[in-house]
Amino acid sequence: IADVNGVIRAVRPDLVVSELSISGVDMLPVLRKLRIERADSTIVVVSSQTEKFKEAEDFGICLEKPIDIKKMAQAVYFGLSMKKVVVIEENETSRHRTSRMLSENGFRVVGEVDSWHRALELCDKLSPDLLIVDPIIGSYEGYSVIEEICRSFPSVTIIASSDSAEVCKKAQEHGAGLCTGKPVNLEAVTGVITEYLKRDSVALADLIKFSRKKWRSLFESNGFRVSGEADSQESLLEIIENTAPDLVITEVNFPGMDCIEIARKMRSRNQRSMMIAVSAPDNRDKVAKLLSAGAALFIPKPCDDDQILAMARKTLEGWKRT
Repeated sequence: IADVNGVIRAVRPDLVVSELSISGVDMLPVLRKLRIERADSTIVVVSSQTEKFKEAEDFGICLEKPIDIKKMAQAVYFGLSMKKVVVIEENETSRHRTSRMLSENGFRVVGEVDSWHRALELCDKLSPDLLIVDPIIGSYEGYSVIEEICRSFPSVTIIASSDSAEVCKKAQEHGAGLCTGKPVNLEAVTGVITEYLKRDSVALADLIKFSRKKWRSLFESNGFRVSGEADSQESLLEIIENTAPDLVITEVNFPGMDCIEIARKMRSRNQRSMMIAVSAPDNRDKVAKLLSAGAALFIPKPCDDDQILAMARKTLEGWKRT
């Protein structure tokens, strides 16, 4: 145990692969503590004692021995961000086929539904990480529901499945991060997720919905991945905790938002996220405290899209060099 803790403190790993027990010592308490201290680490638990997986699945990916290396590689690559999957489609045969295909290839399908009403209920109950959805169920267009899911569950990733380019475009305008054709196949799903996860990620915080949508459009059209939108301190902290974005871009002045406290928490938890604060230039005292607390950059208003994008890229480039 001493060796494990020492290595983790020294290396600060992105990935930890561990047996459930080592030399008769239960590793669950150690791994549970690691999950708290290193929220952005991916933990893989391996064992032949599958009855104990229930205790570990809340903080790690569980794989049974003997290990299938291909499935392990997929599970590790997608990490905890793709741990729980829900499939939403009206056609029962297609829905079952998609669920089975995902389950057999390292994904954990926790539910499948045939209506948007049941989809919302399931999201509320299970808090899935990934939704694979047909945006049109029957005669009902589910774009408003996609938007509601994105607002209520900011850390969820949505893949829209449709052969219509127009449907895919509308789904993405309402919050779907990815699109794939029909029928859904493993190569398409893993391909779009792989490319998606390679992008630099950004969390956006502003009280005004129009501003958040404008920022989302700006960053997604320029190769970024938006990991969530927040309109409060609580929702922003949840996004940071669950998705560990590369960048956090936030308006400084709106009710209920203490950016200084958020910056301090990010730094105290060794989060790798970088904060960029946007506000009127007359907040000099607050800006100074914010930068001292750990924010990477301050952009004074008014600022145009090109300026925000350039500063975001410059901040990321500096972070990657160090």
